[in-house]
Amino acid sequence: MNVIIHEINEKLKTSDHPVARIFYKSGDSKILLIGFLKGMTLAQHKTHVPAMLVVLLSLIHISEPTRPY
Repeated sequence: MNVIIHEINEKLKTSDHPVARIFYKSGDSKILLIGFLKGMTLAQHKTHVPAMLVVLLSLIHISEPTRPY
């Protein structure tokens, strides 16, 4: 995992948008690591399956439209 985190950090140095890499994928399961710099946002995003977001470092703001369910 440290190699992937290092790669994300290196890509962020020259990126103006979040950088994502797949950490684990098997069947219907996938773990993505996403790096952000201050002020970066993830455009409106919708998953087709339930998702969990775990923040390892920093603060984030999540806005979500009214849930249809």
